[in-house]
Amino acid sequence: KGIADLLRLNETLESFTLGFNQIGDQGAKALADILKTNKTLTWLDLGVNQIGDEGAKALTDALKVNRKILKMFLYGNKISEAFKAKVNKNLDLQSRIAL
Repeated sequence: KGIADLLRLNETLESFTLGFNQIGDQGAKALADILKTNKTLTWLDLGVNQIGDEGAKALTDALKVNRKILKMFLYGNKISEAFKAKVNKNLDLQSRIAL
């Protein structure tokens, strides 16, 4: 939650690495809410954070709203193969998310 609060105030940061921090679905949802309105981030690494389908869905929904984010890394999380298949069927998301 603390990181999400800092990102809410962000007006300059363009890339952010938060890998290996065990934020889980709850942290992913908090970040997703911020990402919907953040105007500066273009690159976000959330690899190896215990994020499951619920958190991944919140993050992908945020990408649908925020066109500024060009790449989000979600490798090494607990995302199901079924969810990955859904993302890979969406050409816009497929090019912007690395699972």
